[in-house]
Amino acid sequence: MVAGTVLSQIVGSQYNIIGFDPRGVNNSGPTVDCFPQDPDARAVFKDLYYSDITDSSSNSLQTQYYSSEIFGKWCTASFKQNATGQYVSTPATAYDMLSYIKAEQVAAGKPEEDAKLWYYGLSYGTVLGSTFAAMFPDNVGRIVADGVLDAEDYYNLGWSTDLFQTDQAMGTFSIYCHQSGPKNCSFWGPSPQNITDRLDSILQNLKDNPIPVTGLEAGTTTGLATYADLKQMMLQALYSPIQSFPGLSDALLTLENGNGSLVVGGTSFVSGDDGETHDFDTVIKCVDGYRGTNFTTLQDFRNYVQALTNQSKYFGDTWPDSANNVLCRSLQLEGIQTRSFSGAF
Repeated sequence: MVAGTVLSQIVGSQYNIIGFDPRGVNNSGPTVDCFPQDPDARAVFKDLYYSDITDSSSNSLQTQYYSSEIFGKWCTASFKQNATGQYVSTPATAYDMLSYIKAEQVAAGKPEEDAKLWYYGLSYGTVLGSTFAAMFPDNVGRIVADGVLDAEDYYNLGWSTDLFQTDQAMGTFSIYCHQSGPKNCSFWGPSPQNITDRLDSILQNLKDNPIPVTGLEAGTTTGLATYADLKQMMLQALYSPIQSFPGLSDALLTLENGNGSLVVGGTSFVSGDDGETHDFDTVIKCVDGYRGTNFTTLQDFRNYVQALTNQSKYFGDTWPDSANNVLCRSLQLEGIQTRSFSGAF
């Protein structure tokens, strides 16, 4: 694992670096599947909810809001048959971490009560680390929180404080592309502003005129290159700009030339289109924020999107597809205790 190798170089070879999948994630159970044995129902939901972003059309916000109810109702029905959802909360994972470090102490012949957690967490991992520290302060060694997620906003199911600097981050694409020169950036322009203006023009044109892609060329997929596809591709690129900006540059150049083949399928980042079920990501959010804010009306959702748009002109309309907190509005988990831990954020 590359990240483990890099981290080992930073902290020193005297430490054993242990990574794990939290409850319900990837190789850790329990399985969290809101559409068990029903791929057709899942496909219909994903096509309704993920195919657009909130301002793609005059009714895309309404479509996303009302289709979100499908997810919650299916999850509720699934968990009545197999009550796995209530066991994947972040506090439950914090208990697992405590068990790990206590077991390590016992194996080393040391007092269990002296177990200490030495932890590095990134993004959601900062919420997990903060939760552990709030629940078990006497068991904290050192915790490094990198790329901090607003834990209070997270537990309130807000996902409303994430976009304040994303437009500036997106602006670095134009700056770096210009600085790289025409040989290293295919979307190069004579100034960063020129690059930004052309990007904005492409976005506006795609919003009104999606580009059909026949799929006849080798390596391409049949479909429409849409405004939503490009917005989601741009958001994805910000997660790993060094690796992703060159691909974004190529996609923008082809779009400028009327070819959308590099953009079709941009929804895979947010919808998990890799043949697996990815309900655990959303369900963990819903369980952790079960006592928090929900969208009881369409106007609630509209106000949320407007607040996000005020933070970011590029991604305010796109972030709901990643936050997915509206998907929690009709999920019901009877008797669940999700926030029964000491400490507050």
